[in-house]
Amino acid sequence: MSKLTPTQRLKWRKRGVSVTLNSAQNLLIPALNITISALVIRLASKDLWGQFVSWLITAQLIVHVLAWGNKDYLLRQFSQYPNRIATTWRRVFLVRGVFLCAISLLLSLTPDGWLLVLWIIPLFIAQSFEVMIVFRRHFAFAVITEMCLTVMMLIAILTGDDITQTKLFAVFILSAWARAGVYGWRYWRNFVSPNMGTSGVYFAYFRLALPFFLLGLSGMLASRIDLYTLSAIAEKSDVASYQVVINLLLYVQAGANFILIPFVKTLYRLDEQAIRKIATRLFLFGCIAIPPIILLLSGLVLVVYDLTYPALFWVMGGLFALPIFAYLPLIHRLYGLDAQRYVLWVNLGGAAVNGVLNLMLIPPMGITGALLASALCQWGMLGAYMWKSRGEHDYVVSDLP
Repeated sequence: MSKLTPTQRLKWRKRGVSVTLNSAQNLLIPALNITISALVIRLASKDLWGQFVSWLITAQLIVHVLAWGNKDYLLRQFSQYPNRIATTWRRVFLVRGVFLCAISLLLSLTPDGWLLVLWIIPLFIAQSFEVMIVFRRHFAFAVITEMCLTVMMLIAILTGDDITQTKLFAVFILSAWARAGVYGWRYWRNFVSPNMGTSGVYFAYFRLALPFFLLGLSGMLASRIDLYTLSAIAEKSDVASYQVVINLLLYVQAGANFILIPFVKTLYRLDEQAIRKIATRLFLFGCIAIPPIILLLSGLVLVVYDLTYPALFWVMGGLFALPIFAYLPLIHRLYGLDAQRYVLWVNLGGAAVNGVLNLMLIPPMGITGALLASALCQWGMLGAYMWKSRGEHDYVVSDLP
C-alpha cells in the first residue's frame, strides 16, 4: 500500500478536524440539556424538569416544522448554483418567515402560547443560518458559540433564586436570542445589500423542499414519539426520568453515525455485498461495545441524577441502541440508489407502530413499557431494511415527488 503524500495527509487531517468539530457542535446542545436536567433534578425536582420537558419538546417540534428541510435543500442549491447563494437564501428565509408569522399567530391564541412564540422566533433565526456553518465549514465558530452559551446558561441557572419554571424559560429563551444574535452578526451581511431587491414570496419552496422535510420529520418522530406519548399520558416525574435516559441512549446511537461519517461518500459507491459486510461488522462492534456502555450509563445516572431503574429497563435500553449499528449502512445504500421513499415509509411506519405500542405498554409498565416499545420498533426497522437489502434488483430507484 502506497504512502500518503503530504498533500493527501493534509487533506485527510482537515477532513478529520471538520468531522470532529461538526460532531462536537451537534452534540453540544443535547449535552447541555443533559447537564441542565441533572441540575434541575438534583437541585429542584423531577416534576419540575418533567413539566419543562413538555414545553421543550414542543418548541423543538415546532421549529423542526418551520425549518421545512431548508438546510438540506439550501445545501443542494448552494452546491448547484454557487452564484445565487444570497438570492436563494433570502427567498427561502422570506417564505419561511411568512410561515413563522402564521404559526406565531395561532400559538398566541393558546394559553401561554406567547412563551412559545418568544422561544421559537430566535430558534427559527439561528436555524436559518446553520446552513452557512455547514456550507462554509465554520464548525469552530459554532462550537465556540455553543460552549460560551452553555457556560452562561449554567451560570444563570446556578446563581440567584431557586430553580423555577419561570427561570428555566428565561434562561432558554434568552440563550436562543443570544444564539440568533451571534449567528445574525456573523452571516447577515452575506445576505443583505442595498440593492438586493425582491422577487416575491417563493411559495414553490414548500413543494421543492418537501422531500427533505418529510425525511427529517419522519426520522424525528421515529426517535421521539415515545417521549411525546409519555409526556401526554404519564406523570411529569416519569417524563423526567425517561428523558434523562433516552437522551443518553440517543448519544449511543449517534456513535454509529460518527463511525460512518468519514466514509459516507465511499458507501455510496460500494455494492450490496460490501455494504452488508460493513453492516455486519458494525453490528458486531455494537454487540461488544453496548453492554459495558449500558453498565457505565446506569452508574452515571445513579451518581449524577440519583436515579435508579429496574434491570429490565437497562436491558431494553441496550436493545434499543443496538439495531442502528446494523441498519445505518443499509440506509446510506438506499440513499445512494435514490430510494429515499423507502426510508421515509420505514420511519413513518416505525413512528406509528411505536406510538400505538406506547399507548398499550405505558399504562401497565410505565417508562419500561415506553422503552420496550421503542426497542421493538428499532428491531422492526432493522428487519425492514434487511428485507429490502436482499439484492440490488429489489431496490426501487425513485425519489420523493
